[in-house]
Amino acid sequence: MIEIKRDPYKQSCDLQCGSFDTFVISRRKSSFHITVCKQDLKDIITVGMELFKDELPLEGDLTAQLEAKDTVIEQLQQNITELNSKITELEGIRQENNTDIEAMSRGDLLSLAKKMNIEGKFVTLKTPDLMAKIKEAQKG
Repeated sequence: MIEIKRDPYKQSCDLQCGSFDTFVISRRKSSFHITVCKQDLKDIITVGMELFKDELPLEGDLTAQLEAKDTVIEQLQQNITELNSKITELEGIRQENNTDIEAMSRGDLLSLAKKMNIEGKFVTLKTPDLMAKIKEAQKG
């Protein structure tokens, strides 16, 4: 296994470029090492990637992976927007449900019963019975 570490001693580059911003490339359990500067290390990696691109364990095209992630992010943002609007709608219904039922008009009671999806023909119920149905639905 090869290790690449920043050179703590800041030795000059073995490729004779004169830079002291260097890294040490070595094998584990071996005393042999090469000291290369940052730019030469980048060049080595770039050339190596070009030479061995078919043998590198990369999963598909990086651009395609990033585009797929962007699509997922856009979907999540859209879902968040939809959920926020639903939360706002539900908070409005909850506030309406928390109003004093006894003080509501029959028309308001009917619209509240409709929003709460109360089963049955609540239009034909008497007002006290309609209030009881709404209170029952609010409890659970």
